Amino acid sequence: MTIFFDTYEAKNKNKYLRVTESRYDKATKQSVRYSIILFKEDLEGFKKTLNEISLD
Repeated sequence: MTIFFDTYEAKNKNKYLRVTESRYDKATKQSVRYSIILFKEDLEGFKKTLNEISLD
């Protein structure tokens, strides 16, 4: 599994973050990618939620 963090600028000049997970599926012998897009106004809430997650 590989995770990419890429920043972009939308047409309206707002910046956003795209987080992409890429992994190789041995069963299908293909790469599979999943992405989420986070706009600047959503980052604080996203970070807050991540901090609340307990992996115990």
